Amino acid sequence: MSALSPDRSTIDLVGQIYDAVLDHEQWPRLVRELADTFNSKSALLRLMDRQCEYVSFTVAYGYDERFFGPYREHYIHIDPFNAYLMDRPLGTMVCTPEIMPMNQFTRTEYYNDYARPQDIYYAGGGFVLRDETSTAVLGFQRNKAMGAYGPEELQRIALFGTHLRRAFRLSRHFGQLHHQAQAVEQLLEQCPFGVILVNELGKAGFLNRRAETLVRIEPQLDLREGRITLRGRKAAQLDRLIHDAIDTALGKGTSAGGAIRLATTTDDAEPVVVVITPLRIDPRSTVLSGPRYCAAVFLGSPNERKSIAQQILHSLYTLTPAEARLAVELANGHDLDEISREFAITKHTARTQLKSIFNKTGCRRQAELVKVLLNLPLTGP
Repeated sequence: MSALSPDRSTIDLVGQIYDAVLDHEQWPRLVRELADTFNSKSALLRLMDRQCEYVSFTVAYGYDERFFGPYREHYIHIDPFNAYLMDRPLGTMVCTPEIMPMNQFTRTEYYNDYARPQDIYYAGGGFVLRDETSTAVLGFQRNKAMGAYGPEELQRIALFGTHLRRAFRLSRHFGQLHHQAQAVEQLLEQCPFGVILVNELGKAGFLNRRAETLVRIEPQLDLREGRITLRGRKAAQLDRLIHDAIDTALGKGTSAGGAIRLATTTDDAEPVVVVITPLRIDPRSTVLSGPRYCAAVFLGSPNERKSIAQQILHSLYTLTPAEARLAVELANGHDLDEISREFAITKHTARTQLKSIFNKTGCRRQAELVKVLLNLPLTGP
């Protein structure tokens, strides 16, 4: 029996393994084609914890899905493959007769209540990943008439297992990068000012919501073909500052960045300040990773309101909702008279709340309180 079908090349299947790393929807197709390649009625990729006590991920072909739940709840604990492979070197591929004689295997609960109802008699495979947290199994199954897996087939399965191990490690690495990017994006969204990340091509790869709003409402700001720019005579200055910042990030310049103050278009408009700074690039990164972020553009107003999360003030100083609200308004430059009118409270009530805030924060004057609030590391969205 040939380990590889005549119309299926090893290179194509290996390529599909790495394609599945980038597109998880490709895993079922890969498992199906691996089953066909090894003349199997079914096949699976199963991810478990280190001790093989909990299943976290399964891709299967040719299996009766009604057995997925019972396996997770019970049969995982008596699976002879897991027990046999636990002490074997990673990458060891075995078939059922190697684990125990078939006349012994057919008397086990695992065979009679789990394998036999699915017409599984022979199985082959092994652990393709085992680290401090996870175990991954690549397994193939045949009925009795199809025959056991031979040494050459197990050797070919081991080849694919090696690539699957690398693919799982890549997938985990990409997943960690994705989670880190999500966390950074959430933090940038909490900034009270606009943030734009510019890549080495000079294009804006990320804008937080505040930046999107400012670009939309500020007449002098524009986003053309993915590039942040200014309308008017300061356009060339912004282009030069961004270009210099990119050169610095790439090690071709020494610019520390710069700033531009936009002129107000109406008397009641707040001036917008644009600050450009280079970003540090890991020298080990290459263009193979795609365009890298080289510069950050910050957009804001000197009078920008700082949105301090009231829950943070409660957690740090046990301020009541009313006290936290008053503290936030003070931090944003309003006096007690304005706050009293805004929230329809008496000035006496505002003074009483302020006195309580002083006691809880340890501050003695409004200026000291505002300084403390404006230096809090966390703000609200």
